[in-house]
Amino acid sequence: LGGFIALIAEQRSSMAELRSRLEIGREKLVATQREVVEMQKELQGLEPVLAATQQEAEMMMVTINKDKQALSTTREEVSNQEIEANKQAAQAKALADDAQADLDKALPALDEALSSLKKLSRNDVVEVKTMNNPPDGVKMVMEACCIMLDLQPRITT
Repeated sequence: LGGFIALIAEQRSSMAELRSRLEIGREKLVATQREVVEMQKELQGLEPVLAATQQEAEMMMVTINKDKQALSTTREEVSNQEIEANKQAAQAKALADDAQADLDKALPALDEALSSLKKLSRNDVVEVKTMNNPPDGVKMVMEACCIMLDLQPRITT
């Protein structure tokens, strides 16, 4: 009988332990179920925020794509303007080089004319003034001198 009582006590102890484990497991399941319900409510509350955020993200993507297209167009325009500016700069340089070449050719003649003008004496000028109708060569030289010195020719009678 003592062995039977010990066996029953052991079985009761084992059953109490199993019951305790079962009760703890059930409590954990109930607590977990409550947490799941709370999380579902929280998730349902966050769904409108998520939807709004997704909509904002989509709108931002549309804006970004438009900006990219505008940027692409602007880059193309700037590139075209740069090409045109380079062409105009090349033309301007060619014109400047041509003008410099013409100036280099004209400067010796100007220097020669100025030195000839400096050689004229006051008597030469008085002599020309006393002429009523100077020769055509003299008229042309005097007009050229006036043009070079940026003077308006005066005709006095």
